[in-house]
Amino acid sequence: SRRGGAVHASAETVVQLSFGTSILRNWAGGVGGGLAMVQDSRLEVGDGVVIQENEVMHSGVDCSTPPCGGGGISIGDTATARLYPGALVTRNRAATGGGILLSGTATAVVGGEVSWNEAQDGGGVAAVDASSVLVDGAWCGHNTAEKQGGCVFHGGSAVQFRGQSR
Repeated sequence: SRRGGAVHASAETVVQLSFGTSILRNWAGGVGGGLAMVQDSRLEVGDGVVIQENEVMHSGVDCSTPPCGGGGISIGDTATARLYPGALVTRNRAATGGGILLSGTATAVVGGEVSWNEAQDGGGVAAVDASSVLVDGAWCGHNTAEKQGGCVFHGGSAVQFRGQSR
């Protein structure tokens, strides 16, 4: 699929992932290897949720609008997301935002752990366009970016760190 290898949510849909849920080994051709959230949808990722080994593969796809990426999660348009402490986004891959991609005017609060993700820009998190992200006590480590932003890459977006973010 082009959007959301496991889940694609739009039109004010609320997706709540709770303890024991795994989004594992999915792929998409454009955005959101694991999950793609758009158009006022809302994502809540709770303690004990694992989003792992998802990938965005975009050969032959126009990636100019929206940008291709979000190996684990893509949050675009006017969607919102909250990752609570104990959530894990790990070992995902994409061109932009190996773990998480925010685009458009999307907003997210990222707690938990974002680790071992890979991308050209934004190994852990990429926030582009007019999106905004608050990294709130999250552990962001061992992410790889070929170009820029191992943990967080921001291109015209608002990025804030709060608490014991590492």
